[in-house]
Amino acid sequence: MGEFQYVLHTITGTLGAYWELILTFIPIMLVVEVPLMLFVFIGVLRWSWRDNHSVANVSPSISFVITCYSEGDGITQTIDTLAEQIYPGEIEILIVVDGAKQNPTTYHAALNGVYRHQSRENRTLKVLPKWQRGGRVSTLNAGLAEAKNDLVINVDGDTSFDNDVALRFAKSFSNPNVIACGGALRVRNRDESF
Repeated sequence: MGEFQYVLHTITGTLGAYWELILTFIPIMLVVEVPLMLFVFIGVLRWSWRDNHSVANVSPSISFVITCYSEGDGITQTIDTLAEQIYPGEIEILIVVDGAKQNPTTYHAALNGVYRHQSRENRTLKVLPKWQRGGRVSTLNAGLAEAKNDLVINVDGDTSFDNDVALRFAKSFSNPNVIACGGALRVRNRDESF
């Protein structure tokens, strides 16, 4: 019992020495920390009970602008993943080939991809060759100038997508407060890019 009494005496002695300090900080805790914790708790509750905007039954038309330079036959996989979207609305796929004169493989692969999917319902596919190399921004601007639909999504020619990406984007934009959104990409040539 001697050790227990020693430990108990040490604890009470330590508390006794700091008793004034403890009595000083308890009111500060009650005045400052408790209201702060209440604000955080109320904020979390308000966030969890926020008005989740329901998904409208309207399917806005979507334009995908694919910017590509030297993807070669890999561009067909990107075209396939976008043309095969599970989406009831209209989808326009614009394949903008930068420097089509220097990249005939990419240009012809894009034409083949468009040919394979030309009979799909609610899908419009179009190849826009930029014969002069202008860079990514120039290529994107050419695609944006040609895009006709409500929503415009820019993608790279070396990426693949799930078949519900159009549906997810449309769902995001059903909230009137959303002005832009993004998502995770699957880059097929990530090992070659770095």
